[in-house]
Amino acid sequence: PDVYVLDRGTSRVYHYIVNDAGPSVTPTPADGIILKFGDKAGDRTVGDLIDLLWVEPGGRLIAIDKAGVFLEYDQSKGTWSAHIARDAAKWSRVTLATNYIGTLYLLDQGLNQILRYVAGEGAWTSSTTYFAPGVNVDLAGVNDMAIDGEVWLARGDGSIARFNQGKPVDLTIRDLDTPLSKSVAVFTSEKINNIYIADAGNHRVRQLRDGRVTTIAGRETPRDELGFEQGGHQDGPVAQALLKCPVDIDRTPTGELLIADLGNHALRRLVGGALATHALSSTQPLSAPTGVLAVGSA
Repeated sequence: PDVYVLDRGTSRVYHYIVNDAGPSVTPTPADGIILKFGDKAGDRTVGDLIDLLWVEPGGRLIAIDKAGVFLEYDQSKGTWSAHIARDAAKWSRVTLATNYIGTLYLLDQGLNQILRYVAGEGAWTSSTTYFAPGVNVDLAGVNDMAIDGEVWLARGDGSIARFNQGKPVDLTIRDLDTPLSKSVAVFTSEKINNIYIADAGNHRVRQLRDGRVTTIAGRETPRDELGFEQGGHQDGPVAQALLKCPVDIDRTPTGELLIADLGNHALRRLVGGALATHALSSTQPLSAPTGVLAVGSA
């Protein structure tokens, strides 16, 4: 598949064409960089990037910067165009973005609200608010957001919140051997039945289904002098493999998971019950890989 990586450490977006088996990685263009801070997109200068999205239907790669600009990539031309949110002036502190069937959802911690942008004439212009009247949600500490028809929020304290049509839904988590710690990413889509959680504080990736949590990558490691697990870097069967601060997850069309492993500055791949360091990590050292997209992800 085509794999796109947002490296917030350098404010760059990389593009790679990856063999499903993993050994073949082709950066496109030669250095893999398709967008970076300071580039021009039309008459706009690219600012600090908030997030990176693959939007269906239509298959559109969208980057969002803090100035309220939606940047759209034309892969055939290798160029970016800029669409400005008409109401960007009301943004307070937008920190996250995701999409569901063409609608963009932006989480604004300053407003304690999720802004919904419905595409009109091929662009996103003005927003409506997601939370129902009278629903007050403290979004401070929310690290990620995912949507499968319901909205899922992952908080740094390890808690997961669930909402349907702007209203909270009770969520009970069972069979968790170690409490979630610094849950920095949650991934799902309308095409799958699982919720994947990047449990960065415990250096694990978890799977949530029907309220039951299982660990699918990472294991217990020695603790430092402050009592925190240290994580590590080890490939192999999931029972032995190690991660260090996983911060994002995506799923390829063939079902493998791609994991942005921040502590190891690497992209990891989970397939067939084994964890491996993705070949593109040796192709391009990553400073702070915080977002990963596999185009056409299932």
